[in-house]
Amino acid sequence: MIVRAAVLLICLSPIVAQADPEPYRIGVDDLLQVLVWSRPDLSGQVPVGASGEIQLPLLGSVPAVNLTPEELSADLSRRYGILDAKISEVIVTVAEYRSRSVTVVGEVKNPGRYSFQSIPNLWEILLAAGGPTAQADLAQVQIVRKDKQGDEPPTVTVDLSAGIEGTHLETLPAVRPHDTVLISSLGAK
Repeated sequence: MIVRAAVLLICLSPIVAQADPEPYRIGVDDLLQVLVWSRPDLSGQVPVGASGEIQLPLLGSVPAVNLTPEELSADLSRRYGILDAKISEVIVTVAEYRSRSVTVVGEVKNPGRYSFQSIPNLWEILLAAGGPTAQADLAQVQIVRKDKQGDEPPTVTVDLSAGIEGTHLETLPAVRPHDTVLISSLGAK
């Protein structure tokens, strides 16, 4: 009996250990899609302002930062329900994860600002930008920090010249929201 319980516990332990990832929390600059049941005139996309609030018809300013989309949905359903009993549900989704964006410039196929639900590793960011061009100097990829922490340098240089398969992903420095990834040209020195 004890052996069976131990075997069952060992078999189930990977399932128990796989907890759901932390739910996404709305951040400043995110773009939200608000769908108000049976009221298209109240529905639409709204940005989260620097104050952490969104501006909605009939409700005005409503706090949104650090709430999950589900928590904000419940709050807005309650608020709109007080004003109009026919409104039974409000659904909030994140249209653009702007609070977790990274700018990629230089020798990539599609330079620009990229938003992520969670910031991926440096290679995944480069691939989101279409990958490096043939002129890219992968030995000198720079991560320019928007907000440096402690005594870290404002720019981190990374050597990716070994390619995606030759790079140990766990050794790559983390890219943080609002950082800029700069891929210079082989000819630029």
